[in-house]
Amino acid sequence: MMKARRVVLFPPAGAGHLLSMIELARKILLHTHNLSITILIIRPPSSSPFASSSISYHLDAVAASELGFNFRELPQAAFPEVESEGLASNLGFIDNHKPAVSEALTALQETTTITAFIVDLFCITSTTASPHLGIPTFLFLTSGATTTCIVIYLLEMDRKYECDLKYLTKEVEIPGSVRPLPPSTLLDAILRKEEDSYRWYVGNARLCSVLDGILVNTFKKLQPTAIEVLTMDGAAKSEKSANPCKTLTFIDNIVNGQ
Repeated sequence: MMKARRVVLFPPAGAGHLLSMIELARKILLHTHNLSITILIIRPPSSSPFASSSISYHLDAVAASELGFNFRELPQAAFPEVESEGLASNLGFIDNHKPAVSEALTALQETTTITAFIVDLFCITSTTASPHLGIPTFLFLTSGATTTCIVIYLLEMDRKYECDLKYLTKEVEIPGSVRPLPPSTLLDAILRKEEDSYRWYVGNARLCSVLDGILVNTFKKLQPTAIEVLTMDGAAKSEKSANPCKTLTFIDNIVNGQ
């Protein structure tokens, strides 16, 4: 007998990213039938600056709404032993959940066919847990196509500029951007090379090229230039970016296992 189909989503602990992933789950359910959705949940310890009572509030509200998907809370991992601050500390905390993510996917795969594993950008390191299970894996970015281009192009910028991006005196040309960008408008986490958050972004930008696709929170008429670059064929794209993604992906393709 054929196993039931399931999509697994993995957001970070922040309420903004969690709500975006919940909305994505709702959109997926609007496009298909006979599909279950599981959202993996991580919770920082109560002593952490990243802990928030709003997370429980949103989870309870969604559970009561009977939208048709469920939550699976992962065992709490430890914060990184190496002292870091702010975003870097939170990213390390998320990264430490990789073993729990792998165990959860393995358990869910025993009773259902996981047609897609979709992760938030901050959870991208967990994508190394799914290929050996044969699960199609996708990245979900909430920030639009131009930010996606910046993330993918970061490896090239790292090679091109020896100094911190914050000290550049000229605007930065980003494939997909309608005009060169002042360094001050780039992601704050990538402006200083000595910071842990910069090294995290550079190290994980490589993963974009091995995923099955990227879901971007945009539409073609809003960001046509960026979408054109992201959807170029391989030959043209390789001239624009040192680390091209495979493809932008539509929700219909994901839920139907295409």
